[in-house]
Amino acid sequence: MLQHGKSSLYLLSTFLGDRTGDRQSITGVVGYILYRFDVSIRSATVLGLVGAGGLGFSLITTMKMFKYHETAACIIVIILLISAADWISGRLQKRII
Repeated sequence: MLQHGKSSLYLLSTFLGDRTGDRQSITGVVGYILYRFDVSIRSATVLGLVGAGGLGFSLITTMKMFKYHETAACIIVIILLISAADWISGRLQKRII
């Protein structure tokens, strides 16, 4: 829970053990979290394509059924999801740095 008058950035730095409020350690942690989130989205797509479930499962299923309009929709959704994740991570990094 946020304390009155304390920013979430300060509380995060305190939680990480950085009492001086150094933004460098916070930037590293947030950057790594955003990187792992991006990798997870892309991995879920690839895993679905090989049959392990995930975002690519519906893509490969529609391709096997020759429903190319649904395949195109799946590709567009995957591209939009990755683009949105990249945009959000860019905005967060600009705000923190």
